[in-house]
Amino acid sequence: MSDWNPARAGYDWGSLTFPVTERGHYMRGGEVSNIPLVLNFKCDPYQKLASKRTGSGQGKLANITLPITNIRTEAVALYTTATSETGGIWDSWGPWLSWVSSGQPVSNVVGDIVGWNAMQAEMPIDLRDAAYRGHSLRDHQYSWTLIPKSAEDGAMIASIAKAFQTLSYPQASDDSTYSRVIRPPVWDIAVWNLNQNTRMTYWNDAEEWSNAPQKCVLQAVNIQTAGAAGGVYVVKGGYPAATKISVAFKELEGLINIGKSLAPRSNVQFGHVTPA
Repeated sequence: MSDWNPARAGYDWGSLTFPVTERGHYMRGGEVSNIPLVLNFKCDPYQKLASKRTGSGQGKLANITLPITNIRTEAVALYTTATSETGGIWDSWGPWLSWVSSGQPVSNVVGDIVGWNAMQAEMPIDLRDAAYRGHSLRDHQYSWTLIPKSAEDGAMIASIAKAFQTLSYPQASDDSTYSRVIRPPVWDIAVWNLNQNTRMTYWNDAEEWSNAPQKCVLQAVNIQTAGAAGGVYVVKGGYPAATKISVAFKELEGLINIGKSLAPRSNVQFGHVTPA
């Protein structure tokens, strides 16, 4: 089955950018606009094979660019309390051999059997450790309050809200619309610093502080609209005077430390990493 594209259903989500400028992007008259930092979201079909999850997103389903907003990322390590293997034969040999030669193993066993150790209020040493069980998949959350200054801005905001919400759902299957759906797509998220390049091209050079999100799924979308004073939608064309869009993403795979940065499991498995 070929990749589905919203344009076939009457939507054009290939270049959604807010605010709308003369040329439909953040360049105006050959100069960078007054929004130098932007967030870019590219949406592509889900890939089952890990080998096809490597590389940058193409934006086959949607390509959305919005002003930078507060960036919230959560990473949680999972630990449980468990008995460790410390104190065994693979610890340092000196103390271990000294412990064996002293006869303590035998005396401890005998002392436990006859109750002598209990009489002396002795008990086995606590060998519990914080046992690592992995990391939770990272969460990334973003929120904007978008205020249109024209009918074009209003239409763009409406399209962006619709794209986020629609693409969080599974897609109807061409093979079996009665009993099958296609998994929701994946997203690539990047911060572009438009003022860093004198040639006015887009750079993804903000990984040091943007937490470098990896491929994600969109797990929550919240859309709220508001009118002007008195609740009237006064923007030309009848669009809301303000729209709040909140989105929450969860990374598709677990991450691995490759030096000074993190890489998804698939990238490490198939050699698509450059250790820092």
